[in-house]
Amino acid sequence: MMAQWDGLKPDERIRRVDRLINDAFLPDQVRYRNAMRIPSLYVQGDRTNWNAVAAHLLRAVKAGDWSGVPQRRFRDVTKGQDLRLNALCEVASQMVAAGEKPLARDMLEKGVAVLEYWADPNAVDLTEERAKKLDKALAEVGGKRPASADEKGGP
Repeated sequence: MMAQWDGLKPDERIRRVDRLINDAFLPDQVRYRNAMRIPSLYVQGDRTNWNAVAAHLLRAVKAGDWSGVPQRRFRDVTKGQDLRLNALCEVASQMVAAGEKPLARDMLEKGVAVLEYWADPNAVDLTEERAKKLDKALAEVGGKRPASADEKGGP
């Protein structure tokens, strides 16, 4: 399987990852794992195209609800997690480590709009755990959640 993956051209790898992320019938964890492959799709030699990574990850987050939240509520397991938020925060950490702090901030702030995780407590069903995770990630890059879509200009 990996030999076949290694033999694919970059555009085909991107298409295959997108196909898996966009498939609403796949388990959320599969969609999440493929979203986490996105940074590796844009490595050229010893450089990573972080602008392309940010744009691609935001497209992935917009590709429907693969948060895992409905399943977790049903099973009463860690209700505070959102796989899409986890992906945004993890990739933002990678960006910061690579010296791309402003880009990480921009991606996280755009992610707030996509997820509708505004600072207004009435804006969406945002658990305290998720709010803390997002606020911590934004603070690390010098950002903060806007109060509403109006403050940021909408999603």
